[in-house]
Amino acid sequence: MATSDRARLEQYKQQQKQYEQQEAAYVEQAQHQQEQQPQAAPEEYNEPSPKSREWAKKNSWFGQDQVATSVAFAVHKQLENEGFDLDSDEYYTEIDKRVQQELPHKFNVEAKKNVQTVASATRNTSTGRKQNRIELTPSEQQLAKKLGVSFKDYAIQKARLERS
Repeated sequence: MATSDRARLEQYKQQQKQYEQQEAAYVEQAQHQQEQQPQAAPEEYNEPSPKSREWAKKNSWFGQDQVATSVAFAVHKQLENEGFDLDSDEYYTEIDKRVQQELPHKFNVEAKKNVQTVASATRNTSTGRKQNRIELTPSEQQLAKKLGVSFKDYAIQKARLERS
């Protein structure tokens, strides 16, 4: 039994040597590849302009409120793509306006609901009956435009559907 144990021990030692040689070759190869790869240039950082610093100071939520800050960056990208001069007063006015439109609840700005009134609630018909007031939501207005239907005709059909 001792001879079989010795044979296994020798086999194990040979496997251990092979493993160590393979590991050393792998480490050397990895180091060589790393040396050959060009180092990525660090991203450029542009110092914020005085106007942008002033804007950030005026908008204390910027950098503090993650959602509002993300919206501001998205609006900034839109304005940049639209060709705005990013250091103009017009740019800062527009970014304020658009961020407030996107997040009216954060700025205590009442969202303007664009509703088309087709008939007044107090208007009487020639028979003396009061007409129902039908309001078209912005999406209904867009649909009517796409279909080439007047708001009045669309409202009449909407009223019919509501009654049925």
